[in-house]
Amino acid sequence: MPKYPNYEFQYTLYRSERAMLDAIAYEWITAGGWNSAADIAEALHMSDAALAEECIRGWELDERSGNEEPENWDDEDSIMVPIEDSHMDLQRYDAEDLTAAFARFRAERPDRREDV
Repeated sequence: MPKYPNYEFQYTLYRSERAMLDAIAYEWITAGGWNSAADIAEALHMSDAALAEECIRGWELDERSGNEEPENWDDEDSIMVPIEDSHMDLQRYDAEDLTAAFARFRAERPDRREDV
């Protein structure tokens, strides 16, 4: 696992965790630009926490590969432990962080900006 998150989502690097999380919320609600204004309005009837949970489940952001690694690399008899390699593990955010991103989307409505 990398020592520090690199703020990557969908093969795009972001300058900060907040920018990455905002991009996740934007992509989820707008379906990458495919959702109509009515689709977006319908999605926004859900709570921010419900949107975050739906996004996490839908994109499997918390799913781990099931691979294992030695608990102690310096000990050849070390037990094997699961690798924490989900997107949420690697980028070090949780459902609460993503919920805040959906709240920012709701407050700022970047889907309505003309310069997007």
